[in-house]
Amino acid sequence: MLKFVELCVSLRKGKIAKEGLHQYKNISQNTNIATIELVITKFIQLSEEKVQEAQAKADQITLDGLDDLEATETPESILLSTVSGEQNKDRTDRAVVTPWLKFLWEAYRTVLDILRNNARLEALYQTTAHQAFQFCLKYTRKTEFRRLCDLLRNHLQNVA
Repeated sequence: MLKFVELCVSLRKGKIAKEGLHQYKNISQNTNIATIELVITKFIQLSEEKVQEAQAKADQITLDGLDDLEATETPESILLSTVSGEQNKDRTDRAVVTPWLKFLWEAYRTVLDILRNNARLEALYQTTAHQAFQFCLKYTRKTEFRRLCDLLRNHLQNVA
Protein backbone atom coordinates (compact mmCIF):
# COMPACT_ATOMS: atom_id res chain seq x y z
CA MET A 1 0.00 0.00 0.00
CA LEU A 2 2.92 2.34 0.63
CA LYS A 3 4.10 1.92 -2.96
CA PHE A 4 0.56 2.67 -4.16
CA VAL A 5 0.55 5.88 -2.13
CA GLU A 6 4.01 6.86 -3.41
CA LEU A 7 2.90 6.31 -6.98
CA CYS A 8 -0.30 8.29 -6.54
CA VAL A 9 1.59 11.22 -5.02
CA SER A 10 4.33 11.25 -7.64
CA LEU A 11 1.73 11.17 -10.43
CA ARG A 12 -0.59 13.61 -8.61
CA LYS A 13 -3.54 11.22 -8.79
CA GLY A 14 -5.60 12.39 -5.82
CA LYS A 15 -8.88 10.71 -6.73
CA ILE A 16 -7.23 7.33 -7.25
CA ALA A 17 -5.42 7.72 -3.93
CA LYS A 18 -8.71 8.58 -2.23
CA GLU A 19 -10.43 5.48 -3.61
CA GLY A 20 -7.48 3.28 -2.68
CA LEU A 21 -7.25 4.67 0.83
CA HIS A 22 -10.99 4.18 1.36
CA GLN A 23 -10.72 0.57 0.24
CA TYR A 24 -7.66 0.00 2.41
CA LYS A 25 -9.40 1.49 5.43
CA ASN A 26 -12.43 -0.74 4.88
CA ILE A 27 -10.23 -3.81 4.59
CA SER A 28 -7.90 -3.22 7.51
CA GLN A 29 -9.81 -1.14 10.08
CA ASN A 30 -10.98 -4.21 11.98
CA THR A 31 -7.70 -6.12 11.89
CA ASN A 32 -4.78 -3.70 12.13
CA ILE A 33 -5.46 -0.02 12.70
CA ALA A 34 -1.75 0.85 12.95
CA THR A 35 -1.21 0.16 9.25
CA ILE A 36 -3.89 2.69 8.34
CA GLU A 37 -2.09 5.29 10.44
CA LEU A 38 1.21 4.42 8.78
CA VAL A 39 -0.17 4.66 5.24
CA ILE A 40 -2.06 7.90 5.84
CA THR A 41 0.91 9.50 7.58
CA LYS A 42 3.11 8.52 4.63
CA PHE A 43 0.54 9.97 2.19
CA ILE A 44 0.53 13.36 3.94
CA GLN A 45 4.31 13.34 4.39
CA LEU A 46 4.96 12.64 0.70
CA SER A 47 2.47 15.32 -0.35
CA GLU A 48 4.15 17.91 1.87
CA GLU A 49 7.57 16.92 0.54
CA LYS A 50 6.36 17.43 -3.04
CA VAL A 51 5.20 20.96 -2.17
CA GLN A 52 8.60 21.74 -0.68
CA GLU A 53 10.35 20.30 -3.74
CA ALA A 54 8.14 22.40 -6.01
CA GLN A 55 8.97 25.53 -4.02
CA ALA A 56 12.68 24.78 -4.25
CA LYS A 57 12.32 24.17 -7.98
CA ALA A 58 10.45 27.46 -8.45
CA ASP A 59 13.14 29.31 -6.50
CA GLN A 60 15.83 27.66 -8.62
CA ILE A 61 14.02 28.62 -11.83
CA THR A 62 13.83 32.20 -10.62
CA LEU A 63 17.55 32.22 -9.78
CA ASP A 64 18.47 30.58 -13.09
CA GLY A 65 16.53 33.29 -14.90
CA LEU A 66 19.04 35.88 -13.72
CA ASP A 67 21.67 35.57 -16.44
CA ASP A 68 23.03 39.09 -16.25
CA LEU A 69 23.10 40.52 -12.76
CA GLU A 70 23.28 44.09 -14.04
CA ALA A 71 20.32 43.79 -16.41
CA THR A 72 17.55 43.00 -13.95
CA GLU A 73 14.74 43.27 -16.50
CA THR A 74 14.69 42.15 -20.11
CA PRO A 75 12.52 44.03 -22.58
CA GLU A 76 10.26 40.98 -22.87
CA SER A 77 9.77 40.74 -19.11
CA ILE A 78 9.02 44.47 -18.84
CA LEU A 79 6.40 44.21 -21.56
CA LEU A 80 4.92 41.06 -20.05
CA SER A 81 4.76 42.56 -16.56
CA THR A 82 2.96 45.67 -17.82
CA VAL A 83 0.46 43.61 -19.78
CA SER A 84 -0.25 40.97 -17.14
CA GLY A 85 0.60 42.86 -13.97
CA GLU A 86 2.48 39.84 -12.57
CA GLN A 87 6.07 39.40 -11.70
CA ASN A 88 8.23 36.58 -13.03
CA LYS A 89 8.27 34.80 -9.65
CA ASP A 90 4.46 34.90 -9.44
CA ARG A 91 4.13 33.24 -12.84
CA THR A 92 6.71 30.61 -11.94
CA ASP A 93 5.00 29.90 -8.60
CA ARG A 94 1.64 29.58 -10.28
CA ALA A 95 3.01 27.16 -12.86
CA VAL A 96 5.14 25.01 -10.54
CA VAL A 97 3.93 25.31 -6.94
CA THR A 98 0.17 25.82 -7.22
CA PRO A 99 -0.64 22.35 -8.63
CA TRP A 100 1.17 20.76 -5.69
CA LEU A 101 -0.58 23.06 -3.22
CA LYS A 102 -3.91 21.95 -4.67
CA PHE A 103 -2.85 18.33 -4.39
CA LEU A 104 -1.78 18.78 -0.76
CA TRP A 105 -5.09 20.46 0.04
CA GLU A 106 -6.97 17.55 -1.54
CA ALA A 107 -4.78 15.15 0.44
CA TYR A 108 -5.78 16.82 3.70
CA ARG A 109 -9.46 16.73 2.76
CA THR A 110 -9.21 13.09 1.70
CA VAL A 111 -7.53 12.04 4.93
CA LEU A 112 -10.03 13.92 7.08
CA ASP A 113 -12.87 12.31 5.16
CA ILE A 114 -11.38 8.83 5.61
CA LEU A 115 -10.69 9.24 9.33
CA ARG A 116 -13.90 10.96 10.38
CA ASN A 117 -15.99 7.98 11.54
CA ASN A 118 -13.41 5.89 13.34
CA ALA A 119 -12.96 6.46 17.08
CA ARG A 120 -9.63 4.61 17.11
CA LEU A 121 -8.19 7.07 14.60
CA GLU A 122 -9.22 10.25 16.43
CA ALA A 123 -5.65 11.20 17.34
CA LEU A 124 -4.59 11.00 13.69
CA TYR A 125 -7.72 12.96 12.70
CA GLN A 126 -6.78 15.70 15.15
CA THR A 127 -3.18 15.76 13.93
CA THR A 128 -4.31 16.00 10.32
CA ALA A 129 -6.78 18.79 11.10
CA HIS A 130 -3.99 20.68 12.85
CA GLN A 131 -1.68 20.17 9.86
CA ALA A 132 -4.43 21.45 7.55
CA PHE A 133 -4.81 24.57 9.71
CA GLN A 134 -1.04 25.08 9.57
CA PHE A 135 -1.19 24.68 5.77
CA CYS A 136 -3.82 27.43 5.55
CA LEU A 137 -1.78 29.67 7.81
CA LYS A 138 1.58 29.08 6.11
CA TYR A 139 0.32 29.66 2.58
CA THR A 140 -2.35 32.25 3.53
CA ARG A 141 -5.16 30.19 2.01
CA LYS A 142 -8.31 31.98 3.20
CA THR A 143 -10.75 30.10 1.00
CA GLU A 144 -9.34 26.73 2.04
CA PHE A 145 -9.50 27.84 5.68
CA ARG A 146 -13.23 28.53 5.35
CA ARG A 147 -13.77 25.21 3.61
CA LEU A 148 -11.77 23.40 6.29
CA CYS A 149 -13.89 25.01 9.01
CA ASP A 150 -17.06 23.98 7.15
CA LEU A 151 -15.76 20.45 6.69
CA LEU A 152 -14.87 20.05 10.36
CA ARG A 153 -18.19 21.59 11.40
CA ASN A 154 -20.06 19.10 9.21
CA HIS A 155 -18.07 16.20 10.65
CA LEU A 156 -18.88 17.40 14.17
CA GLN A 157 -22.59 17.72 13.37
CA ASN A 158 -22.65 14.21 11.92
CA VAL A 159 -21.14 12.84 15.13
CA ALA A 160 -23.63 14.62 17.38
